[in-house]
Amino acid sequence: MLLRSDAVLELDLRITLETDERELIHMSFQGLRHGPADVIAALGRGGVDPASYYFRTVPRFETSADHPRQAYCFD
Repeated sequence: MLLRSDAVLELDLRITLETDERELIHMSFQGLRHGPADVIAALGRGGVDPASYYFRTVPRFETSADHPRQAYCFD
């Protein structure tokens, strides 16, 4: 995570999962979060209206398996 000087939080998360069939799935998520300082400060306490700030992520899934049982993740 990177908190930029313009108060936008950039997310870049990467993990690898191993299925029961020993297939590897690499997952990555990139995203941005920003909003008024008081709203961002209140996020940890809960009860914040989701319309009062911007938070979006884009998930990506990759695997080297020929026919993964989790193919629905890749459609």
